[in-house]
Amino acid sequence: MTVSIAERYIRAAHGVNLHKDGFIDAYYGNPDWTQPLSSNLNDLAIELEHLQNDVLEVDSLERRGYLSVQIRAMQTMVKLKRGDSISFLEEVKGLHDISPIRTPESLFEAAHQKLEALLPGNGTLNDRIQLSRAKFKIDPNQVRAVIDVISLELQQRTKKMFGLPDHESCQYALVQNKPWGGYNWYLGTGCSRIEVNTDLPQFVTDLPDLVAHESYPGHHCEHVKKEQKLVLENNWQEFGIQLLDSPESVLAEGIATSALGVVMDKFELAQWIGGELGKIAGLNLSLEEVQTELQIQHARADLNYAACNAALMLFEEFQPEAKVLEYLRHHQLLTSTQADKRLEFIHHARAYVYTYTSGYDLLEPLLGGNDKLSWFKRLLEQPATPSQLKSWALETRASKP
Repeated sequence: MTVSIAERYIRAAHGVNLHKDGFIDAYYGNPDWTQPLSSNLNDLAIELEHLQNDVLEVDSLERRGYLSVQIRAMQTMVKLKRGDSISFLEEVKGLHDISPIRTPESLFEAAHQKLEALLPGNGTLNDRIQLSRAKFKIDPNQVRAVIDVISLELQQRTKKMFGLPDHESCQYALVQNKPWGGYNWYLGTGCSRIEVNTDLPQFVTDLPDLVAHESYPGHHCEHVKKEQKLVLENNWQEFGIQLLDSPESVLAEGIATSALGVVMDKFELAQWIGGELGKIAGLNLSLEEVQTELQIQHARADLNYAACNAALMLFEEFQPEAKVLEYLRHHQLLTSTQADKRLEFIHHARAYVYTYTSGYDLLEPLLGGNDKLSWFKRLLEQPATPSQLKSWALETRASKP
């Protein structure tokens, strides 16, 4: 009996997962396909080479393109685990279909200047940022209540804009001792478990973005829509597995980092935080100070690229951790505790660090126009590689007057 491309792909992924725990982020397909064809790295490399060649015979162009770069990611991970000589730049390209570049420090300096204008006064800029944020800090006992209200509102908006099945749901849990701030564990059949890390304080100005990122219309929504369209309707069973260190994560993080702005404009967000959410959190906030804080957040967004530079410093340039920590504190304006947490995440994520900024950058031209809702719906429902996103972005820019 001929084994399908989807089954071979899924079995190969489970083989890679034996050597890289967490390589498979989610799987809700045929349980019989979880047994790898081989656990030996050299045998896996041969199987993946055969699979890559056979994918060329797949009829659907979008399916063929997706599978090709996903298999290349598995091939790259096998090389890494086998100890082959691969630079960090080759690692990022092989795993995620993106070419990492170093962001000029002038971008961070410009952001610092904007922040200086928004936060005049004495003390260091970082001290002023932390002082400004303090008034938005949520009592730990109120975090879950705020999350539940945010989730319900964003779920309703997402369902109205993009459609969701009646059976879908998200369950939230507050956790500790994790390297990330939030995580979506997709369980299949429209259900997700979303964990929110409370190692660091939670702020009412941050939680809407975190919930949108992980649930509606971010990761959870994308998983639900792709399960509906690709697995159930198209019978493309390979979409019943999500591979973390792969190109699909670039689109996933691009969707998630753009999610809140798709369903809610800045003024609505400010009113919501200053009104209902602030009251639930037990905070007395004015609209003006919320708007200022959101402007500060917007200016700080460019500083996220410093984490990518830090990854290059660690894994490509082999610079000492002490220097990388100082770089993060200075350019990303982090406290020592925040910088330690960020470095922990960079070590944990490695190449994955680039998926957030690259994903956002690739989607920004597509979501920056009047047709952002149609683009967002398309991205939720169909596969797209980072190279394809780049091509669409170039076409979109070229079509504008």
